[in-house]
Amino acid sequence: MIPTRIATAAFAAFILAAAVNAQELPGKIRGYKVYDRGTVIESRPTGASAADGSYTSGEPPLVFGEISVEDVSASGVTLSAPVTLRGLAAKGEIHYISFRDVTVNGLPSDVEEYRGPVKIRPGEKIVLSDPIKFRISHLNLARAAFREMFEKKPQWEIRGTIFVFGRFTRLIFSAKRVVPVRLSIMVDNPLI
Repeated sequence: MIPTRIATAAFAAFILAAAVNAQELPGKIRGYKVYDRGTVIESRPTGASAADGSYTSGEPPLVFGEISVEDVSASGVTLSAPVTLRGLAAKGEIHYISFRDVTVNGLPSDVEEYRGPVKIRPGEKIVLSDPIKFRISHLNLARAAFREMFEKKPQWEIRGTIFVFGRFTRLIFSAKRVVPVRLSIMVDNPLI
């Protein structure tokens, strides 16, 4: 009887763990229908293949400019970076861009939501009017400084998910959509 209970508990724990790891995005976020194409923006070594449909470092649709220190306050440091969008396949208007689970070199950071509107056309290069701002707390900044002292990296890794909210047009149809984009890129270390 006890082995049966143990086996049942182990099976239930396995099912629960599988369900937690397999969480998907909801059908709607803030009233916008989710259109998840599985888009990934990642940096790869030159010459690596992009057979999975993700963007390589050769033609990324999102390019961060030089990162600079915007503000130092009691709650942390605010960094800013100009952003350029290019090579987009969609036509329409971006209403706003939000960020989730963004890390810089493995340290969590809070990224301010970018408010549009930004008109987009296929293949057009767009420089966002305001830079993207992200805040790193003093505790995480101390961790980053400690890491930089002992293992200075020429590039920093930025990971997270970007949600692009807007009204996009395909052929003659227009719809409110949110497009999640997974991000994993390398940027030059602004401290070097």
